[in-house]
Amino acid sequence: MPVQLHAKAARWKNGRKINAMSDQAKHISSSFDAALYGLRNDVLMMSSLTDRIFQTAFLALLNRDGELCDQVIAEDEEIDVLEKQVDQDGSLCCFDFTPLHPT
Repeated sequence: MPVQLHAKAARWKNGRKINAMSDQAKHISSSFDAALYGLRNDVLMMSSLTDRIFQTAFLALLNRDGELCDQVIAEDEEIDVLEKQVDQDGSLCCFDFTPLHPT
């Protein structure tokens, strides 16, 4: 009969055996999912704004409407700010959730 040298401590929750690593993995996974969900929403918002501004720009061009063109330029700056935020959040997400490997 082989001798067991190391015994893994079992944890119990609500009458079920759980692994301590699974709680940590679940926490990291849910944080990662939340970060991706936030990025997804920002990208969808940027897409929606871009679609709207494109339609407005097209109308401004067809009607030769200078005021509408100014509105398009102002809204484009809003999209640029959102794009920079998405880039920053995406980079932070990749950095925060990349596993560390010993060198």
